[in-house]
Amino acid sequence: MPNGDDLDASGASENRSDDSSFKSPSLNMKLRERKRRVIDDDYVDELISSPSKRGRPKTAKPKTTPTRRPPAASHAAIDNAESDIFNALMKGEKFTKIIDKWIQDYERDQDDATVKFLQFLITATGCKGAVTTVMVRSLEFKQIVDNLSDQFDDDCGDYPLVRAGNQWKKFRSLFGEFIMIFVGKIKQSIIYDDGFTDYVMQLLTCFASSSVRNFRHTATFAAMKFSSALVDVVVELVELKEKNSRQIETEKLKLKQNPSSDAMEALLKQKSDIERKISELSVMIQYVFKHVFAHRYRDIVSDIRCVCISELGKWMLVYPELFLDDSYLKYVGWLLYDKNPEVRLKCVQTLVPLFQNRVYRSRLELFASKFKERVITMVMDKDRDVAVGAVNLITEVNKAFPEMLQVDDCATVYEAVYCANRALAQAAARFLDARLFGNSEPKKIIKNLLQFYSEGEVHDHGAYLVDSLIEVTPAVKDWKVMGELLLENDDEVSAADLIEILTCSVTQSLTDAIPTGRGPKKTVVHQRDVQLQIKEDKQRFTDDFIPLLPKLLNKFNVEAEKLEPLLSLCTFLELDLYFSTKRVQLLTELVEKIAEIFEKNASTEVLKKIVDVFYQISKHSNANAKTETIRAKLNDQIMSQFVTPAQRLQQTGALDDDDKADLFVSLKKLAALQLAFDLPFDPWDLTIAVLDRQNLFDSADVIENGVQLLFYNLLNNLNRVASLKTTKTENVRIKKRRDQFVAITRDILAKGVKGVENAFSCLCDVLIFFNHKISEDVPRFEDLGIEIDTPFMNTIHSFVISNVFHSLPDEEHMDQESQIDLTCKRRIVLGQYCKLIIYGILPVHEMSSIVKYYVRYLDDYGDILKALIQKAKDLDRLLAAKALIQAVINAYEDATSAKLPADEEAEALGEVHELAKKFSQFFPDATKSREAVAYVHQLGIRHALGIEAQRRGGRAQALPFFEILTEFSGKLLKVDRTAVLSYLDQHAKPPTDYQNRDEWEPYVAYRNSLASRQ
Repeated sequence: MPNGDDLDASGASENRSDDSSFKSPSLNMKLRERKRRVIDDDYVDELISSPSKRGRPKTAKPKTTPTRRPPAASHAAIDNAESDIFNALMKGEKFTKIIDKWIQDYERDQDDATVKFLQFLITATGCKGAVTTVMVRSLEFKQIVDNLSDQFDDDCGDYPLVRAGNQWKKFRSLFGEFIMIFVGKIKQSIIYDDGFTDYVMQLLTCFASSSVRNFRHTATFAAMKFSSALVDVVVELVELKEKNSRQIETEKLKLKQNPSSDAMEALLKQKSDIERKISELSVMIQYVFKHVFAHRYRDIVSDIRCVCISELGKWMLVYPELFLDDSYLKYVGWLLYDKNPEVRLKCVQTLVPLFQNRVYRSRLELFASKFKERVITMVMDKDRDVAVGAVNLITEVNKAFPEMLQVDDCATVYEAVYCANRALAQAAARFLDARLFGNSEPKKIIKNLLQFYSEGEVHDHGAYLVDSLIEVTPAVKDWKVMGELLLENDDEVSAADLIEILTCSVTQSLTDAIPTGRGPKKTVVHQRDVQLQIKEDKQRFTDDFIPLLPKLLNKFNVEAEKLEPLLSLCTFLELDLYFSTKRVQLLTELVEKIAEIFEKNASTEVLKKIVDVFYQISKHSNANAKTETIRAKLNDQIMSQFVTPAQRLQQTGALDDDDKADLFVSLKKLAALQLAFDLPFDPWDLTIAVLDRQNLFDSADVIENGVQLLFYNLLNNLNRVASLKTTKTENVRIKKRRDQFVAITRDILAKGVKGVENAFSCLCDVLIFFNHKISEDVPRFEDLGIEIDTPFMNTIHSFVISNVFHSLPDEEHMDQESQIDLTCKRRIVLGQYCKLIIYGILPVHEMSSIVKYYVRYLDDYGDILKALIQKAKDLDRLLAAKALIQAVINAYEDATSAKLPADEEAEALGEVHELAKKFSQFFPDATKSREAVAYVHQLGIRHALGIEAQRRGGRAQALPFFEILTEFSGKLLKVDRTAVLSYLDQHAKPPTDYQNRDEWEPYVAYRNSLASRQ
């Protein structure tokens, strides 16, 4: 196959296969671009020889050979040269009117009309030069083109075919359409006139051979359109010839009865005339192909290559008997390697309809086998449109020659089903549907789909697979068949995979949501139509699953990973259907089964899903009335499970293992219920009592669940205040509970308990909800705001540092999944701490203690810390700047005071340098940030000179810090550099020979960084 680097302009190279049909020519056409009038100087086209005249005798014009090149026309004459046809076209006159007028002119004066048409083509190139009848008759067309090449203005590089502006946007389509209609109008007679067609063909081929891009581009476009129109005429003549042949055969039978009939003679004359016309037109088409297409299909201008391939594709489609042959197909195959994505796209778009032609697709077998590998690799093309086109082409190849594609070939396309680009994924889904599913029954399709999903080993990506197939394969939405398959004990069916596919399909159909990262739908559908479709799907889903859901939940009632998605399906039920179809008993059975699962299961995800279902049912008055007693009974059971061990703990101060297990499970379930409902019994006091004895529990699970329960309880109380459902007495009780919650979570953090990230998150949210501004913004929240003192800040800070930025002893030996889980927990803790700063709960300067780790933990937390710095800048630029320089100072002090070996200290200081460099990038606008940047320098100078340290009795100076501070010098305005330099000179007291002392080198470097930018 060709190597893309060897193609002259387009990227194709010599095909090294043994089949000479696909061997690439060695013609070199590397071109060089220039501005304005674009002359491709390095352009070589068979030594730019003048194309030979078409191979047939000419009688319409005499031949004369000039002895010298005539002088160019004057500029005045050229500037006044206009084309009546071009002007009429640009004014929007009807094509038929323009062409009919030209035909009338031609009937009166052939030479004058011919020159008018030639002038139209010249004007279309953007050239203001003119031709006359004398020039056409006396000069070779190469001389005429050379003469016209000198008549361009300096700005003529912007020619009509590529010119911008509303006036020229439609010129390309108008120009092409006009040529097609023009040929159609003159196909009866004028097209066969040697004089006219020879002149047009020779002008276009000379233009197409020119190094002037205006000529070459426009002429290639016109010539290819002209040829396409000729091909259409030939096809009509071929059909007429076939009809004539049938008539002759019929007439032969009649001759046996009436030998003197004149009809046969007329038919034979018609046959001869048709064959003559086909022959003449074929000569024209081959002339254009040989002298235009064969050179321009790999021109340096990508659009010229696109035009050639596009029109060749039309010829193959319209006249496959002649053009659908390897000798023509090879050009398309070579340009599959083109460096320009537009050309590659045009190639695949050209090939798709050819493979769709069932009559002639057998002619494509050799081509498909030769270029199959290249098309397969194009599935991974960096241009997504090309990749989509390649997949569409492979799909058609598979339909035409299903045995040609091997397993490895298909695998490349299969992988695209999971890609982020929706168009490519859906194209791959169509291939998958055609290759694996076909016209099988839904049950068989679903089994094949599950096998494909399982063998692909891309678990947890079912949503992407469903999104790709949902508009392609109707079986993906056959939820009834999926539900019935789940109830069968079929060893071929993976229940987990089927549940995932089912859930993803239902979720996308009933929410119109697409997977994260998958591009939006391109098809614009009216929102009303979307909602109607969702309503229809919801009713169908509910009708199918009313009898199935209780059975499915019963079958998988002990498998949490399968229960969670099945329970999520319950939230999509149309509850009205239970009553309209008189199946209320099935609703009761469903809720009883869900309550049973809630009682027996301890999975956090399952419990949350069940509470979601209960909440959905509670909003439906009829459904709630029928099932409320079941939920109330469940609440009583869970509360009893909690109260018994909690009271025993309160009374005895001790618990056995069974009591601890009951507390753990019941607290988790009560927290889940408290999130959506008011519990019949207030668990606050007992929960506080349990948490007061947290030292009795070996793990943090009970603490986490207890804090979660208190948090939801507190939020429910806060909601009651917000909705004016509380009195002052209740507000006092809420304030007391707020203080209890803060005290107990603060104590948990102070003790350094591990695994209480959720408790920390709850505390942060409470501090935000009950912030000190709450009473100012909402009067009824009076006295509910929390003021955080310094010791409390230190407790929070210490917890974050130890749980986010300090490694665990056995962390290096953890498996990858455990490390990812640990990083996620740390990101949550860090994110909560950042929220406290952003919402003003903690002062901005507190961020200095965490952003100093910005470089060291860039991969893990860089996005979070970057967002924090940006938000802090929005709050107060000066305070943010102070925090950043303080972070750099802290990092510097850590590196220099740790008494590390020389190489490790150098590495640590290098990290500080990088930190300062990163922080300087947060001040891109020197004007907006001038005060902040100046403040950074002021604080940095004071630290380097030890001004603050001397006041505190610390070390005198930190002169090496000046080298780090240099990273911020480039962010100073000129006027501020002068001020900073003055401030430096005012406070620095270097010795007289400081320039010769090594310890003062950083100071000198910093001072120079300020002075050099004066």
